Amino acid sequence: LAKHRMRNVWTIMICFCQLSSRFSFAWIRSDRPPASSRVLCRARFSESFRTEVVIERHHAGPHLRHKDQVLLVGSCFSENIGGKLQRARFPAHVNPMGICFHPLALARTLERLASCRPYTRQELVIDGQGRAASFDHDTRFSHVNAEVCLKSINDELAHGSTHLRQSKFLFLTLGTAWAYTPKSRSRDKDSPFVVANCHRLPTQGFDKWMSKPDAMAAALRCAISACLDVNPELQVVLTVSPVRHWRDGAVQNSR
Repeated sequence: LAKHRMRNVWTIMICFCQLSSRFSFAWIRSDRPPASSRVLCRARFSESFRTEVVIERHHAGPHLRHKDQVLLVGSCFSENIGGKLQRARFPAHVNPMGICFHPLALARTLERLASCRPYTRQELVIDGQGRAASFDHDTRFSHVNAEVCLKSINDELAHGSTHLRQSKFLFLTLGTAWAYTPKSRSRDKDSPFVVANCHRLPTQGFDKWMSKPDAMAAALRCAISACLDVNPELQVVLTVSPVRHWRDGAVQNSR
């Protein structure tokens, strides 16, 4: 089971490595490259039974200052870190479309923020509770009134798009390689439609499949390029925070 459990994690990590070879990301590395290309970390043990980590300032790369605008998009890790930044009064904007775990859905979110193309009624669906919803958004946008749902989606899209153009840092967090595609939509090999949220619709209405690292990396490259087109000064920070699929059960989550 442990072997199958790591499959999802390794697939995401392969995607991460492929992206890092194409773009220049700001990240902390755990291996030992030259000091000029990493953040030096030093850990020491104390008698208080905890590990204290001292991070020396890295002068070569970009630094996040308190006045810098930040956009965080991705899984729950983005929500947690974004919340800490907001509580510290950083001008941070977190997940303008809600939590998103899959890289292909995340890439579609970034492209939509870059283009700022409004959503239409035709892109809404009816969720498991009879409310209007969007496969690109989480449940906080769902509403019994489709017009209210659409207005909140487009208002937040405009806000997030503006923040993307003004931000100095973009934090992306990849969560899973397991994809869900509605059976009502054919799974195109070149550009498969992956939902960001299933909205409690019946599982038999979706195809579950494991995405290929090459496809995820290619989609994110295009999406990041679109963001850089509207904000050339943007610094991209890529992180990985594998999600647990507990709703599939402990056995399926291990696979």
